[in-house]
Amino acid sequence: MKLEIGKVIYRLRKEKNITQEALAKTVGVSVAAVSKWESNNSYPDITLLPSIARFFNISIDELLNYEKDISNEEVMEIVKKCVLLFEKDTVEKAIELCEEYIKKYPNNIFLKFRIASLYMMSIPSAQGEEEAKIMLNKSIELFEESAKSSEIEISEVSKYSLSSLYSMNEEFNKAEEVLLSLPKVTADRDDMLVGLYINQDRKDEAIELLRNLTYKKLSSLKMSLDSYVSLFAKEKNYEKSMEVLALEEKLIEIFGVKSIFGVSTNLMYGEIYAKKKDTKKTLDHIEKLIECYEMEFNLDNYLLFDKIKLFSGVHSKTYLLVSMKKLLLDDKYDFLREDKRFNDIVKKLDDISN
Repeated sequence: MKLEIGKVIYRLRKEKNITQEALAKTVGVSVAAVSKWESNNSYPDITLLPSIARFFNISIDELLNYEKDISNEEVMEIVKKCVLLFEKDTVEKAIELCEEYIKKYPNNIFLKFRIASLYMMSIPSAQGEEEAKIMLNKSIELFEESAKSSEIEISEVSKYSLSSLYSMNEEFNKAEEVLLSLPKVTADRDDMLVGLYINQDRKDEAIELLRNLTYKKLSSLKMSLDSYVSLFAKEKNYEKSMEVLALEEKLIEIFGVKSIFGVSTNLMYGEIYAKKKDTKKTLDHIEKLIECYEMEFNLDNYLLFDKIKLFSGVHSKTYLLVSMKKLLLDDKYDFLREDKRFNDIVKKLDDISN
């Protein structure tokens, strides 16, 4: 097999804006030698590979296999193909395709991170506990790898995801350990940067940062309120749970984020009323939940959040609504089975999926 190491060196050198002279000087060869490598007229001596890899801050394996890597945009195209199989075919075939791509690009951390996320988001649609367990464990395995990424954002999101997955797997010690490995932030530098940019009349930078900062804090507050709901529900203090959910509704209304946060709030409402066997109110919130699913998922032209790019997930709305139908078939909603309104909702979800 012909080695493409010359092309690899050329690509790395161009990406990092490094001259042939700088590389030659570092590894102790002539500029002409580097030129011959890059034109595939000769190969570097094997003893030089460690120095070349060190120069580009990569492993020798990465140096020899670099040409097999792909861009983040190509990764997202791969993920779209995998998503289609999850939505249109069996989970088994979807997982098989995901595994093929991981074997093809074993060093691509971003690919592992995105497929781990796909597995995680597909767990609720699993056909039974065994299938859900397979996706959960595969997601954990890939997130454990992406958590080691040198990219802070990928590493931290991976760790947050792992804490949830470990909890789902009842590995609570691991969940706590991974959360405690994250830095405890006592102050957000962006708060200071906003003020700095305003004082310097850097309006565009200030408003972009402020929009994202405000949205992040709103999301954090919503998450805290959700935790209160779960805590009170665990104590079977459903009245307090609903008081907190009422606060969430006000928050959602004030900030106009129904399409984004309305689903989880109405889902929690529905589950509480289902425990109380309140048919009307359970169905009210199931219908509101579906309404939120069907809304356009964006914040365009909104006073505080205009032009924020939101992650809307990889699955289509149809797929999510089909998953909602599976959720309604859970035992907790058994008391609704004979209700006409409930069956009309299930039929509507059936019509969407066909």
